[in-house]
Amino acid sequence: MNIFQVLLLGVVLVGGECCSHGFDDIGGHCLALHTEVAMPWEDARIYCQNSTVPAALAKMTSGKTIRALYQYITEFEIKGSFWLGASDAEVEDDWVWLDMERVNRGTPFWAIHSNIIGGWTHEPSGGKKENCLILDEQRLYYFNDESCLKLHHPLCQEL
Repeated sequence: MNIFQVLLLGVVLVGGECCSHGFDDIGGHCLALHTEVAMPWEDARIYCQNSTVPAALAKMTSGKTIRALYQYITEFEIKGSFWLGASDAEVEDDWVWLDMERVNRGTPFWAIHSNIIGGWTHEPSGGKKENCLILDEQRLYYFNDESCLKLHHPLCQEL
């Protein structure tokens, strides 16, 4: 049995979703991690929209999906941080996805960091300077707020 047959059998047995070319079924969502390009958040949003299939910057609302994505990233040794489809640019600290649904706060979504005086707090912590959402490589792929002008890879989700 060749590798293609093994993968096809795995998809059939597990009931995997059938994703379009260029997208992989990761945790039940068709996702494309575009490590070949890096760009600001707005350009990444447009990049995903201009895909050959209906797509947008990814929306992560389940801890299971984030875990599956983390496992995929580590298994394939993928590097870099990825833009997600959320921001608080309209109203500071009111994080919303592109479809206007609110972003879940706290664990298991947002990264934590230590304070100067001790103790731990959750992201987001960037105030008005960091209004776009990334899966942050330096934070083990938890959510982090980032300047929308920084260059990161688009993480597109098939709609």
